[in-house]
Amino acid sequence: MTTHEAAETPLTQITRKGMRLARKDRYDYRLITPAIQYLGSLATRRVIDISPQEAERYIRGEDLSLPHLPPLPRGQVILRTHGRSLGSGLLTEKGVKNQIPVAHRVRKALEVSEER
Repeated sequence: MTTHEAAETPLTQITRKGMRLARKDRYDYRLITPAIQYLGSLATRRVIDISPQEAERYIRGEDLSLPHLPPLPRGQVILRTHGRSLGSGLLTEKGVKNQIPVAHRVRKALEVSEER
């Protein structure tokens, strides 16, 4: 599904128009990170609100050990802080396994300056 204007745009080198929202894995469909970041504020189920400190660890690629796991079935969840959706994680009995792609992760400023 796309806008009327995008559908009429003559794109000869493009094979698809629109934005990919999910991908299929072995068992089910999984939302992709950009879709969660754009549309996640509309989600009402399978959402976990985390603190700013947990959000910082999450966007660096760390798994989260939550002291009180929400009463949700195990599987994909959306992680939010202050109403902003960051991405997804895999809820397990131990916490949330990070599913942010490496390309979307944020590194510490110190790590970036050491590479230069």
